[in-house]
Amino acid sequence: MFEVGQKVDAQIESLAFQGHGIAKPQGFTVFVPRGAPLDHAQIEITNVKKHFAFGTLAKIVTPSPHRATPPCTYFDRCGGCHYQHLQPELVEQEKRKQINDTFMRMGPGTIDLSAFEYGPSSWGYRNRITIRRDQGKQGFVAWDDFETLDIETCLIANSEINLAWKEIKPSISTINSKVLPFVMLRKIQNQIAVIFSVTKDFNKDELTKRFANLPYLFYTTTIKEGSPIAIGKDLNPLFNNPIYLEENVGDITYIVRPDLFFQTNIEVANKMVQFVCDALQTETDFILDMFCGSGLFSIALAKQQKRVLGVEVQHEAIQCAKQSAILNGVDEHATFRTGKAERILERLYKEGARFSHMIVDPPRRGLEENFLSWIPKLETKKLIYISCSPPTIARDAKILEKHGYILEKITPFEMFPWTYHIELGAVFTKKA
Repeated sequence: MFEVGQKVDAQIESLAFQGHGIAKPQGFTVFVPRGAPLDHAQIEITNVKKHFAFGTLAKIVTPSPHRATPPCTYFDRCGGCHYQHLQPELVEQEKRKQINDTFMRMGPGTIDLSAFEYGPSSWGYRNRITIRRDQGKQGFVAWDDFETLDIETCLIANSEINLAWKEIKPSISTINSKVLPFVMLRKIQNQIAVIFSVTKDFNKDELTKRFANLPYLFYTTTIKEGSPIAIGKDLNPLFNNPIYLEENVGDITYIVRPDLFFQTNIEVANKMVQFVCDALQTETDFILDMFCGSGLFSIALAKQQKRVLGVEVQHEAIQCAKQSAILNGVDEHATFRTGKAERILERLYKEGARFSHMIVDPPRRGLEENFLSWIPKLETKKLIYISCSPPTIARDAKILEKHGYILEKITPFEMFPWTYHIELGAVFTKKA
């Protein structure tokens, strides 16, 4: 119907889940990055598939009343944010609509999204950024051609991270990006941890000479040349810096490692912890916390005198969780096991363990069907599902419905303002 390079006039009708505007010239769906609903635009077709196409805004003929001026100078090309060109109230409206449409299309049907949790600010909330280095440029990846954009500061990153990057960036500008392709900066409590991703032949003396006098914690992690992943299997301090650090979420202190995952938006993470604790406030039975990471929910529940078993495949994360339990004086209430989720569930079942309450916080791909089948076998009556992907939780909700579980409550958490990403907290209960 359309050809690459062809220009068509159309109106942007709505937003797709991944942030693109949707236009339908001649009834054919075209996804347009940075489009705003009610934009009347000239769209240049860039890629054509059988049932849809992609295009760019060649010219905005009549701008949408929902448009706003992006405060970030890199927004036009940076892939980190998707919605800075929109009014904030439209973003929430569209996210609600996208979640509901997803549950209507892939899940059990319409849902109540009256609750919507925010942090105190939509700027400076990120406590972690990863810088890519390539061909003399140091920054983030462009959404249009995936080249590296040279970045001085990021408006959604914590201000202390931006300050650290301004100090570090010029000092590594002459180092070949093939042997030092990534830099991760992370704020943990009142400290800034800087992790350099290096190849095995890299001379670390190059870094110790440059950064001996800066007040940050410096580490290296080893990756293969050309690897798209910034964190390797090792973490090596440059100046005898500690491997284990402390992070506060609400009134709880957690032990974390700078190379391991922990929530990016601490203020919203605290609200998510409260959501889980409130959902299990009156429960007295043993709680199973699957995909527990470094024990975010397990430790919080144990501080309320709940008995919790946390399960996580990553051994280093479990070590952090165990240390956090000791630090908070709840090691008698919170215990942990390392292993793959389905294998642990099968083992627990064979051991005769049953859990009337379970928490799951799986990766973006959601839960495997085999995992879902174990939930009723373990006689789980209440399931708390934390998800970073509306399509996968909607899919899993439909499967859970077949197992007799009803979606009682769902709350979106605006963990990543100005992006299409959203966290969801859901409560399922087993039909009697």
